[in-house]
Amino acid sequence: MLEGLSRRPDASLRAAALGLSVMCLPAAALAVDVTVGGVTYTLTSVNTSYNTDVALLESQPWWGDAALAVQIINQLLLDGGNSNDIGSGIVDFAIDLGGTVPGGVTAETVSGALGPFSGTLSPASFFDYATATIAGGPAAVPEIDGAALSKALFVLFAFWAWLVTGRGRRAARAKA
Repeated sequence: MLEGLSRRPDASLRAAALGLSVMCLPAAALAVDVTVGGVTYTLTSVNTSYNTDVALLESQPWWGDAALAVQIINQLLLDGGNSNDIGSGIVDFAIDLGGTVPGGVTAETVSGALGPFSGTLSPASFFDYATATIAGGPAAVPEIDGAALSKALFVLFAFWAWLVTGRGRRAARAKA
């Protein structure tokens, strides 16, 4: 079936598959390193709610330590960075439960070039929460969501199609 294809359509098919697979790769996460008290934190963010990611937010180094959250925010600003380096717009550093919203999450917030200020967030609403890994420590394993899975399957399909078209051409040459 593939024997009748000329080399140009085959090459075009491969180029299209490769181009689509590259376009479907996930964008790199925004990250910035900040050093406070001799510890380097690689800051990133995740758009989630407290109710959805309790363990993640409570595992952050600043959970229960508002002073550390403020130090990290201030160092980020002193280094010439801002919240847009780790997220889009306002990024919240969750520090504990309480505040003015029943069951709410208290957070130190950095917005653009503004310093930290405290606020209370609804536990079920989605916000950009700061996350960190300590440089040299184990990196967090990203979750595979539906979008990432479909992209991975598409890339695998494109690779399979590329292999199949190459085998068909080799079989046609072997018959000739």
